[in-house]
Amino acid sequence: MMLMSRGCPQSSESLGVAAQMEAIAELVEQLREQLNNLEGHYVAPLGCEVHHYNVKRPSGIYGYNKLTASELIFEPAIAVVG
Repeated sequence: MMLMSRGCPQSSESLGVAAQMEAIAELVEQLREQLNNLEGHYVAPLGCEVHHYNVKRPSGIYGYNKLTASELIFEPAIAVVG
């Protein structure tokens, strides 16, 4: 803004960064598309793995997801017996 007010306008072309800006815009669009593809899908927290398995029941076969983690994520729950 300061340069423009002094009569020295600059643009992305004059700075030589137009190609980089276009490449970044394309990458951002690719990321948006990838994020949209994840809509409605479960994404495991960092450090977790999802193991999918099917269980056969008399009423049909059901899919389950089991999360496993190499480190504790939650504090252990204290069971109240009473």
